[in-house]
Parts: sequence; structure tokens; C-alpha cells
Amino acid sequence: MTYQVRVAAEVAEALDRLRGIDPAGAELVVGTIAALAADPRPAGVHVLNEAEGLHRVHLSRLDPYTRRSLRYRIMYRIQDADLMVIVIMAGALPPTSRRR
Repeated sequence: MTYQVRVAAEVAEALDRLRGIDPAGAELVVGTIAALAADPRPAGVHVLNEAEGLHRVHLSRLDPYTRRSLRYRIMYRIQDADLMVIVIMAGALPPTSRRR
């Protein structure tokens, strides 16, 4: 069974901004969102609130130029009765601090 994926307008705008800044990161995030149609509960998903169907996926990739890990997050709601995934937040996370 395939779920329909809906992306909130503000999420679409955030992804457009991410495409301008970090095209490879945007591709990773958009590809993961598209994959939620086939499997809304992939390995590594965090259940934030099962009663409300809130889930979160963390992604990361290594920047080939700076060799730093870049991190991204997608938050979404699953509506099993309607076979729908509603993406409510997606984008890059701030870099981690390297203070010791």
C-alpha cells in the first residue's frame, strides 16, 4: 500500500531555500520525503507521539569539501486511516559545536 505524501507550503519554501544553498542536501531530504510514500516508518525513524502520528527522521551526509557532517531533519504526521503522510518540517540543522 502506498501513502500519499503532502508537503506543507512553508516546508516547500524551506526546501527551495535549501536547494539554493545546499543542492546535495536538498536532494537527500527530498528523496527521503518521496520514499515515505512507500514506507512511512523507515529504519531509524523516531516516534515523537504515536497518538498524534508524529515522527522524525534524522539524515546526515559528509560535505566533500569541508569534511564536516551536515545534518538534516524531517518531521511528519502519519494518518494511517487516510494513507497519508503530511510533512510539517524539513531542513538543515545548525552545525554542531566543536568546543571541548
